[in-house]
Amino acid sequence: MQYTVAVRASTKVGYGFLGDPMTVTTNESVPGALKIEGSVTADLSSISLKWSAPTPANGKLKDYEVCSRSGGGSPMCINIADRQYRIPNLNPGTMYNISVSASTMIGKGPIVSVLKKTDESGYIEGKFNWGKVNTKESAEIGSAWTTIANELNAVQEIRFCVTQKAVRDRMKLLVERHKKKTREEESPSGISPEQSDIYEALDTIIELIDDAEQHFEKDPYEKQQKIENNRKQAEELRVKAMESYGESRKRQLESGESEPKPRRKRATGGETLVYLQEKSEKEFELRKAELEIKKKKEVKNKREVEMTLQK
Repeated sequence: MQYTVAVRASTKVGYGFLGDPMTVTTNESVPGALKIEGSVTADLSSISLKWSAPTPANGKLKDYEVCSRSGGGSPMCINIADRQYRIPNLNPGTMYNISVSASTMIGKGPIVSVLKKTDESGYIEGKFNWGKVNTKESAEIGSAWTTIANELNAVQEIRFCVTQKAVRDRMKLLVERHKKKTREEESPSGISPEQSDIYEALDTIIELIDDAEQHFEKDPYEKQQKIENNRKQAEELRVKAMESYGESRKRQLESGESEPKPRRKRATGGETLVYLQEKSEKEFELRKAELEIKKKKEVKNKREVEMTLQK
């Protein structure tokens, strides 16, 4: 720590002038304690956390040491410069003691620890209510989600960094948004909305998942054949979704596929405007007729009153 020091003399009359200031730097010491910031999060194989800078620093910070240990095992430690870290390659469903400390050139400061358990690998998301359920097929489905995550991470054209849980949660969000969007568009007009290629693929994937879940209790061989067929269909859908229109037409001509059925069109903004305009005109005419009837009735009543008074 740096301090500026100046000296002045004094008598009974008072203080004199300050002398020339002098800057003095005290020796470094170990840093103070830091604090874990926010919530510590975990998935199947990693734990993420953030922390504050130590107070006081007591010198120039060298690095932070992050250690993880499960049970009575030896701690695994790493030294980093950032104040956040994702600890990878952990075991699912395991409680870990995570410790963090700051260091200067003099030494390491107080250690701050927190306990966190990784997610259970034996649990999967349920049939589109997405609550946690435990089934004997959970290991197979969990492995399938992991395979999807690994294949995404292996893509070179677009960089992904996802986990099994991240892919599963994203799928949940896509399904919920798609169902909500479809309900909102179909309710007012009763017309099925025009679907993009992505949402058509999503519909097919949802149907395949539903069909697979309904056959979980069937013969293992038949189930395996079903899964393999579903995998092939999903791969074909993925290829079709990624190819251009020209490539799609070329593939259809080469394979002798028929022309796709024309999509049902949703009501456009112009059609809606015309409908509202016609409705407004009809309501105006109806209101006008009601006013005319009311006016004639008032005139008739007025005449009757006048005739009564004349008598």
